[in-house]
Amino acid sequence: MSSQMISVTKGRIAQTTKANAARNLPTGLWSVVCSPPYDKPAEGGTVSKSKIMDLLFYVTKEDAWEESAFLLGKRADETAAATAARRGRGMGGGITVGISMTVCANMGVGRVEGEYNTSGSRLHGPNSTDHEAG
Repeated sequence: MSSQMISVTKGRIAQTTKANAARNLPTGLWSVVCSPPYDKPAEGGTVSKSKIMDLLFYVTKEDAWEESAFLLGKRADETAAATAARRGRGMGGGITVGISMTVCANMGVGRVEGEYNTSGSRLHGPNSTDHEAG
């Protein structure tokens, strides 16, 4: 049986299974990939072999689900204020830039399949936005 490497792409949602004390990220957060893994710039302009990626971390799956839809282009009607409010509820108040794939793997959100909100649906949790309401 051969193992296939899972490709991590923008919009993927996965729940952390371990905390990261250095970044003040507890277990059970919902991560959303903002950029697929990219080469980490090394000193002197060369490229390191380490891959890094940018993520958002949310306490609720509803916020992560909404973010995934936004990043996948399923929220064209979302206002900048709605995006900012949701991201403000994220751990650290925004995108966590440059987390190594090794650190992500240690937290349980490395090369895992996860979920994608490709339909743009809403979970209707306490923080989900309702753009249709008037």
